[in-house]
Amino acid sequence: MTNDDPFQYFGGIGLAVRHLDGNTPEMYVSNLRRKDNVKAQTLSEFVNAEMRSRYFHPRWIKAMQESGYAGATAIFDRMNNMWGWEVMTPEAIRDDQWQAFFEVYVDDKYEMQMREFFEQHNPEALAQIIERMVEAVRKGYWPADAQTLKKMLETYTDIANQHDVVTDNEKFTEFVKNQAAGFGLAPLLPGSTQASVNAAGQQQVSGQKLAQVEQKSKDSEHDYTLWYILFAIFTLGAASPLLSKKR
Repeated sequence: MTNDDPFQYFGGIGLAVRHLDGNTPEMYVSNLRRKDNVKAQTLSEFVNAEMRSRYFHPRWIKAMQESGYAGATAIFDRMNNMWGWEVMTPEAIRDDQWQAFFEVYVDDKYEMQMREFFEQHNPEALAQIIERMVEAVRKGYWPADAQTLKKMLETYTDIANQHDVVTDNEKFTEFVKNQAAGFGLAPLLPGSTQASVNAAGQQQVSGQKLAQVEQKSKDSEHDYTLWYILFAIFTLGAASPLLSKKR
């Protein structure tokens, strides 16, 4: 879960086999973390143990909070990798793990001021974490209950509107707007950042114009140098017989 290579390569093998015969093969991980207790575990067992002992553990979360922006980004990376495993090998991720991620980081199960932490250091990270979770619901990977979905939509909309978070996922945006309206939540506003970028692209700019200056070619200098060398060799060659006769 700390890196995207495992789900891309190992998970990709599972996806390829499932595409061919309709079933994901049994996938095992060699757990070498303790040299005195080397063991083979199923992928789902390994992932579950890692999530419980790290990403859902208050001490790990506290360490991420102490790292500020880097910590918020690291939490988002874990969500990205969880999403990657869900897509590549759905059997490796359980519904209760999605629920636990929501409860810990969005609903603040441990009362660690998670919302304040993200908003202070990296509000986009929390918005993107929720985006991945809502996408899991939208695409049918996670059947979240109505209350959970409402909380995610409410939090995402609030952060996106306050911090100018913009996504290019049009289907996600449409889903959020429709679901938020159904729950009677505040609407998702268009990103003012995008509007500012578009306006800047149309703005008339005045001032000095930069023009490309053609540099003087050095080819001719190289050519003259070559001629000088050839002339010197020719002169020395012609003079050497005369010098030998004088001797």
